[in-house]
Amino acid sequence: MAVGSAAAGGESRPHIEIRGVYGGNPAGLLEPGSLDNLGLNAVFMNSRRVTTETVAALKQQGAKVFAEYNTMHLASFLEDHPDAAPIGIDGQVSPPPHGWQGICPSHEGYRQNRMDEFRRLLRDYEIDGIWLDYHHSHASWERAEPAMPDTCFCERCVQKFARETKTALPDVSTPELAQLLLGEHWEAWVQWRCDLFTDWVRECRAILDETRPGALLGT
Repeated sequence: MAVGSAAAGGESRPHIEIRGVYGGNPAGLLEPGSLDNLGLNAVFMNSRRVTTETVAALKQQGAKVFAEYNTMHLASFLEDHPDAAPIGIDGQVSPPPHGWQGICPSHEGYRQNRMDEFRRLLRDYEIDGIWLDYHHSHASWERAEPAMPDTCFCERCVQKFARETKTALPDVSTPELAQLLLGEHWEAWVQWRCDLFTDWVRECRAILDETRPGALLGT
């Protein structure tokens, strides 16, 4: 891939040129000269694979190192926090579509977990940027017919929506509330959901600027 310059309001924005490769474990690229032989100057790797030694070996070859970071699909979190599972329109836990387990975006404990790890990754390793991977709702969309169930209708999400949008909702069952949110309040509900996911990115940006200024953020 290559990243070029972009203009906004007539001004040139900073840019870099990337000839990169993506892979979970770059073990085969650590030997001196490996990247030059392939015409590469950047490596994207899973954040769980990032180590001081790996980053150093890649940077010794003059490469930029970018980490992909799982924001909304850390399924293991549910083992100790089942209340973070997304709730569907029937009021029940929404099964993971095609095995892709999402997490409720309003769960404060989960958000804190992801932000703490995000900060640690930036603090401990000299990476050049982070890609917010899987930053989307409980869904499986990388297929010809995406599976995108409507979520999350947990009490936490519904109350947060009502409070932040000043929307009065009746005291009815979750399935009835889901129908209201997807019907009468559909536009406000969708916008609120988008704003919630955007706010995650905003917090990540603030952490990055504070912890490793100059690193890139993508999603």
